[in-house]
Amino acid sequence: KNRMTTQFLQQCIFPRCVFTASDAVYCAKFVQILHDLKTQHFSTLIFYDRVFSDISYTVASCTENEASRYGRFLCCILQVIQEYHGNKALYEKKCRDYPGFITVVRSDNNVQKLEYEDFRHICFKWHYKLTKSMVSCLESQEYTQIRNA
Repeated sequence: KNRMTTQFLQQCIFPRCVFTASDAVYCAKFVQILHDLKTQHFSTLIFYDRVFSDISYTVASCTENEASRYGRFLCCILQVIQEYHGNKALYEKKCRDYPGFITVVRSDNNVQKLEYEDFRHICFKWHYKLTKSMVSCLESQEYTQIRNA
């Protein structure tokens, strides 16, 4: 799942989300539709984790316009995450029993689902990583990193 998600992000999502502003929104909505359709073998959690893992390299490799579009993509994803984070009932309805939020699959086909409080903790981790990457870019001596952050 990890390798597939990384390849999906690198080869499908990233090239398109920096192309135009509407493509950035499209990519975020596409990922949400994959989640809503309960797509097998697509881990929404791993996808989000890959997106937020370290964006400083991504930001550094973009032009100013591409960075703006990538920011729009991140904003759309963060809006969805924030909705789930702020509403336990919505999380239970749209995430808890979805394959994208399964954390462990055991040999007896028993699955471990991500509880709401654990999701909130992971959201904090993603926000921390995002903030750390932005601060790193802003403290950089590279003009492009500062501008794109």
